[in-house]
Amino acid sequence: SQWYASKRYYSQYVLEDNFIRTILLKKYKRANFSKIHISRKTDDHFEIVIHAQNLGILIGTKSEKSEKSEKSEKSEKFKLFQKQIKEFIFHYRQSEWNSKLRVVLHIFRCKTSASSIADFIVEH
Repeated sequence: SQWYASKRYYSQYVLEDNFIRTILLKKYKRANFSKIHISRKTDDHFEIVIHAQNLGILIGTKSEKSEKSEKSEKSEKFKLFQKQIKEFIFHYRQSEWNSKLRVVLHIFRCKTSASSIADFIVEH
């Protein structure tokens, strides 16, 4: 995580970031995350950078459709994933839907890492 907070909000931000990571790791375990980086500009502005091996779990896989419809489908799945992250945050905060909350999401494919190999060995 990368952000600045006063003493009043520090523990709240740490717990909220931990909740986001934990829920993503549980719900999308098969995506094989290698890194989840969370930064905040303000209380209602998150920037989340995700490095995962299997992006198809998060934003869908390639299909045999035309390239334009494939891009729009991926865009829709990306927006749906972004919306789910917002819902996780609202669930954690126990607050109503807030249009002010902004989640900027970046997803990158990563190569096999030592931790993912260890997770595979533990599972099997």
